[in-house]
Amino acid sequence: MRARRSSSLALAAALALVTACSDEPAKRLPPPPPGAFVAPGVRSNDPAIAAIQDYIDRNTQSRRIDKSVPGWRLSTPMRPKVTFLPSTTYVWTIDTEFGPIQVKLRTNTAPEHAANAIYLTLLGFYDGLAVHRIVPGKALETGDPADDGKGGPGYAFSPETSDAKHDQRGLVSAVSLGDSTDDSKFRITFGPDATILPTSTIFGDVENGLDALAKLEALGTADGRPQRHVTIQRARISIR
Repeated sequence: MRARRSSSLALAAALALVTACSDEPAKRLPPPPPGAFVAPGVRSNDPAIAAIQDYIDRNTQSRRIDKSVPGWRLSTPMRPKVTFLPSTTYVWTIDTEFGPIQVKLRTNTAPEHAANAIYLTLLGFYDGLAVHRIVPGKALETGDPADDGKGGPGYAFSPETSDAKHDQRGLVSAVSLGDSTDDSKFRITFGPDATILPTSTIFGDVENGLDALAKLEALGTADGRPQRHVTIQRARISIR
């Protein structure tokens, strides 16, 4: 009888200890080193990234985003509006079979397009999508869930006005036809191109990976159809 009572007291003490520990606030992870990729399932210390992560979590829980459904990329909720820290650099890394292409996002002049790229990247939207158009000397185009340049994520928004011109290699811009036509699709220029519509918002600059871009350009044709199937292997976000 005494042994049973002692066991009960020990169990009660253990439960009390667990309860006390569970009341302690969760420890925040230390900030990642500059340039580290945003880790899946780990809330970022950057307020803009964290707001996008929270938005994705809410829509996943409500099943507005359901990646188990075939074709989920064709009906995603509109990206959230966020405020970027002016002192922070946001880098979009696009992994290809030829190596990574690193893009510095223009969060100051094109915040909505930058937020769109970050949102879709953290969602895993771009992973595995085809580079559906490559015209040497002009640009490549990708980001279409239908892989043919005619699809989209299920939403569209308007260009962000700017005086920026497509006047050099390595500019990243929306594939736009005017008001309320910008979506997930984007281009990367191979050189100056005055034929690109001025409504095509430039929202990034390639800062590393021009060698990979050159190898992609070599797969292009005059009519834009790549010589063989090539994809975005993965897209990632980092801050510094």
